Amino acid sequence: MAFPTSAPKQITWIICLVLYVVALEARQPAGPDRPPIIVSTGSVIVDSGGDWTDEGGNKFVEKLKGKSLKDYSASTGSATNGTVCTVAGKTIVVTYGSSDLTVSRKRRWSWPGSKHDASVQFPAGATVSQPSPGELVVTTGDALVTFKNNNGDSCTVVDQRIEIRQVH
Repeated sequence: MAFPTSAPKQITWIICLVLYVVALEARQPAGPDRPPIIVSTGSVIVDSGGDWTDEGGNKFVEKLKGKSLKDYSASTGSATNGTVCTVAGKTIVVTYGSSDLTVSRKRRWSWPGSKHDASVQFPAGATVSQPSPGELVVTTGDALVTFKNNNGDSCTVVDQRIEIRQVH
């Protein structure tokens, strides 16, 4: 097939090509849902199975391919009344001992409307290691205590494990 020589036919051909590429892109799956971020006691372990990048200052970011992070939903096993305790929000603050780590959204680019990635900010004095891909560890003897969202809703940790799901 030869490329059209008249301007209107060229423009039509280019528009059709662009629409075809957009349609193909829209059909591509955005990838499997992200596994939950697990925060557990016995040192504080953040395990997401994702690829965390150290941004310095004890801040780590997980870039989400093809998705934008809207919120988090955090829950623990049995609460004191025997039910699961859950909070949701753009930020989850997990307290272990007297220290906090913050799981939040980070805008990928500075302009409005850009996608958000997952971000974890550990306390300034914490020594964070990455023993395996997707795993961040802070060595401490402190147990998980509570977690709360950006609205102040909180849960007490009873089973020493928190599951934080990304909502896209």
